[in-house]
Amino acid sequence: MSLPLEPLSELKTLQIVVTGYNAVPYVADVPVTVLEKPYLAWASRQLAEDSSGDGEPSPGDALATRLSLKNLGRTDAPTPSATVSSTSPCAVVDDGQLAWNTVAAGATGASVGTFRWHVTPDCANATRATFTAAWTAGGEHGSVRFSENIKAPALRLSGARLVGDDNGNGKPDPGETVTLAVTVANDGLLASHAGEISASTAAPSLQLVAPAAALGAIAPGQTAEARFEVRVAADAASDTVAQVAFVLGGASLTHDLTIGTPVVRLFESSEAVMIPDPGSTTASLAVPAGRVEAVRVQLDIAHTWVGDLKASVLAPDGTRVALHNATGGSQHDLVGWYPTDHAPAGDLGMLRGRPTEGAWQLELSDSMSPDSGTTRGWKLEILGYWP
Repeated sequence: MSLPLEPLSELKTLQIVVTGYNAVPYVADVPVTVLEKPYLAWASRQLAEDSSGDGEPSPGDALATRLSLKNLGRTDAPTPSATVSSTSPCAVVDDGQLAWNTVAAGATGASVGTFRWHVTPDCANATRATFTAAWTAGGEHGSVRFSENIKAPALRLSGARLVGDDNGNGKPDPGETVTLAVTVANDGLLASHAGEISASTAAPSLQLVAPAAALGAIAPGQTAEARFEVRVAADAASDTVAQVAFVLGGASLTHDLTIGTPVVRLFESSEAVMIPDPGSTTASLAVPAGRVEAVRVQLDIAHTWVGDLKASVLAPDGTRVALHNATGGSQHDLVGWYPTDHAPAGDLGMLRGRPTEGAWQLELSDSMSPDSGTTRGWKLEILGYWP
């Protein structure tokens, strides 16, 4: 009976088990030995040159490797030589010729030179490239097999999230500039080099401030973030979905942005304020942070000659819109909503996009005597985007 054996790297004991039908298995330990001749086996390898300088075979690398072989035979191996080859698609041997000085029996010898090879640029992380070194020495021949683990970064776009917006409500509202953070994970065995992520959008309601963002080197098993600023069009339709696409090498990610929906909030005062005759006065309402989409104002003014009156609303940023401008002659009282019940003298649309936070003022003036009046309170209704 003959048993074929793989090339050895050391001498071991071979266990043989013989079985038969309805018989007790026969087990025997057979020491593996060599004849009176040289027998070269794998010992180690040394990476002598590495074009990337990271000390590891990685995609695109050009390398030079020195092999050490151990002589397991009982006689010296005189000036061995070997030809190295590989059937792995990722590993291309450019010069596979190697030579050694004589390797004494039981000794280990390193090759005098190196064999040269390169890793293809598209080689995937954790690919195992196998090599065979067919050797001859003193008329004897054999082969040793060894492998290299190709290490590469493996970058993955693991997610994107909104981390900043103008009014702080965590939503991309019309007219805002929002910040998106894209998280990149390195699932590979090698640190990545610094690079950049590109971004694009086909949504007419979105505009990228910059189409790319820098990304630093990422160690294996770690993550990093890149940030993008995105402008939302002022006329973007509420509660619609717009997409931003991110690309990093062969990795891609699409992130959905749901455009915010404005909410109505009502602010009111029932405080009675006398209007000087003639003269002017103001009434104010405190409004929290937000951004205006639309405004309505309700007046409730008792006056015996509205043609003497002027009324305006003043936003915290200084934008002033006239509501009533000394029209109506001898009519009594100004009661109702602008612009629902009455057409304002100015354009309330000027307030769209303005910040809401601060004191909103109702400015009232009476230009002539003797008619006088009093405001019995007022209301400010803001359709807006709020934190």
